[in-house]
Amino acid sequence: YATSLNNLAVLYYSMGDSARAEPLYSQALQLQRANLNANALVQSARQQNRNQASVRYYLDNRLANAVALKSLSSEPLEDLWRWKGAVTTRQLAYRQVAANPQLAPLFTDLQSLSRQLSALTGQTPVPPAKTASDAEKTAFEQKRQFWNDRFATLSRQREDLEQQIAAGSEEFRRIREPLTVAEVRQWLPAGTAF
Repeated sequence: YATSLNNLAVLYYSMGDSARAEPLYSQALQLQRANLNANALVQSARQQNRNQASVRYYLDNRLANAVALKSLSSEPLEDLWRWKGAVTTRQLAYRQVAANPQLAPLFTDLQSLSRQLSALTGQTPVPPAKTASDAEKTAFEQKRQFWNDRFATLSRQREDLEQQIAAGSEEFRRIREPLTVAEVRQWLPAGTAF
């Protein structure tokens, strides 16, 4: 879905309609970032960096479009700040949570659920051919319903564990909250060009 949104935004951008492209670029980037974050628990820092680099063009497109609009608002800048250092920030927070004796078991469970969700996304039921029998169509619907139920259950369990860990870890809570331009400005010396 993110690829389709990005492609449509590229079309609008190439036609000179940056205003119509903007919300599509933004949504596509948000979806990609959510995907990167969801998979981060089961990847090494090297794998995360490689995956992030493979979809960097989503951020590049968003920023190029913002420049074309000639109104660089805080939203594209916040996207840039969230992108920069995301892997390192996640890895540090994960290490701190894993080293906490009270949170380590929850974190291990969270990693396990993340692996299950990742595996499940690669096992979506394949729709039958249009010429399939009614029995084959019914079997597909049952498989799809089972898959949907399983995915929803694992997702809820993962969200619950993330909330429990966030309640006990400031670092983990911070990686779930996006960095804002206002926060970055507070860190910069007075008079620094932004």
